[in-house]
Amino acid sequence: MANLWAGPEAVGGRLWLTSRSLVFRSHAVNAQRGVWAWPIEEIVSTAPVNTLGIVPNGLAIVLRNGDRVRFVVRKRRAWILVIEQTRGLIPSISEEIAENTKARSPHAADLAFWCLERTTGIEPA
Repeated sequence: MANLWAGPEAVGGRLWLTSRSLVFRSHAVNAQRGVWAWPIEEIVSTAPVNTLGIVPNGLAIVLRNGDRVRFVVRKRRAWILVIEQTRGLIPSISEEIAENTKARSPHAADLAFWCLERTTGIEPA
């Protein structure tokens, strides 16, 4: 489970990471519904942020066009790690992930789940 800050609403849904995109799909009960996706190559940075200025459960990404996207997630440091690995900023782990993903599946859609479990021992949000 995760929330995407979209204007004044914290849209509830699920967040996942593929080898190509960070993707958020809202729950059906939100005022704003749908799927949002941000290509990995458009993400220039990630950072932990505090929700409401005090709660340490936020994740922010900054896109190449300067947009900042904020999420509420559990295990935000793990999310930052896997996003940075997928971006190739931690080469040795990224190479291992790529090699093991090829061995497991011809499709990389499950990369985030495998990556989170493999590198942190946690389940995705």
